[in-house]
Amino acid sequence: MKRTSLVVFGLLVLAIGAYSSLTAQSGSIKASRQVKRISKSLGKYKVTLTEVSRAPGSGSYWGEGGDGDAYVDDISVLYNGESVDLPFSCYSDLANVNDMKITPVKGGLVINIKGADAGNSYDAQIVLSGGDIVRRSVKSGEFPDLEWEKTQYRHLHDSDID
Repeated sequence: MKRTSLVVFGLLVLAIGAYSSLTAQSGSIKASRQVKRISKSLGKYKVTLTEVSRAPGSGSYWGEGGDGDAYVDDISVLYNGESVDLPFSCYSDLANVNDMKITPVKGGLVINIKGADAGNSYDAQIVLSGGDIVRRSVKSGEFPDLEWEKTQYRHLHDSDID
């Protein structure tokens, strides 16, 4: 009986220690969360990208590659001072942004986001026309002819509905 109590007590101490260690680790991850913002303006457009650090193993992203990964948490676009609705899916899978550029195109704008390094590198393009998103593509940074993903967007406006 004495030996069984000692073993149970030892296991209880180990479990409490493991729980305390896990709690301390997750607390430090939350406390050390870093935020990076990149803002660019061009003509009628203002684009702000927000990237935050994340815990390893918390999702699948273009450009992820190890500890210290960060993911795109938000891209806000203003067109003539009005907010442009970008679907979460057009940026939520991007990680480790190195640079963002905006380039004018006829009637709109291209947001070019380069991220990661070497084999994980990517080049994402988000194309806007006026206040609407038109398409998004993600290509390999190493092999630019290799398009990993492409999405076309269609919009119905009040004037389109009979």
